[in-house]
Amino acid sequence: MRYIPLYAAASFLPNLSFLTPLISISAVLALVTTMIVNIALAAHTLLSCAENGVLPQFLAKTGKRSGAPLTATLVVVLVTGLFAAFPQLTNILINLGALCNVIVVAIVCVTVLALRKKYPKLEAGHFRAPGGRVLPVLTLVILVASYIPSIVQGGWQLWAATAAYYLLGMVLYRGRRQSV
Repeated sequence: MRYIPLYAAASFLPNLSFLTPLISISAVLALVTTMIVNIALAAHTLLSCAENGVLPQFLAKTGKRSGAPLTATLVVVLVTGLFAAFPQLTNILINLGALCNVIVVAIVCVTVLALRKKYPKLEAGHFRAPGGRVLPVLTLVILVASYIPSIVQGGWQLWAATAAYYLLGMVLYRGRRQSV
């Protein structure tokens, strides 16, 4: 807990010794809340994908009384538990998630540039972004510059895992979309 600035500051206040355990409890409750919300969001994402035919239909099963995605929640909890059983994977998972988010942002930037080129005279209010063409290009430059050190330092495994993740997603999407 010494790495939490508020906890460290409170530990130096002898008159307010009750604050340090209170901060610890608050931190644990905040983490638990965040985990529960993320599990619920992931389950609803699986539910939506199953309803749209991208994932198997058994993930679209909901509870009769609550309407909650039962099977999807169970799958998310099992996968989360599996990852929690191997804490050495935490750093890899964090980096994989960050890189996947970087790729999504890069795709959005390229899409903005392509749409501005393809449809330069859209009506006002339909396609507006601050910075015009400069912001997406600047964002792409910053993203590439941020990830060059990880490539140079031998982070190819992360890139390979990310590529495999995206390929699996494309195969699942194409396969399910064509069968629907």
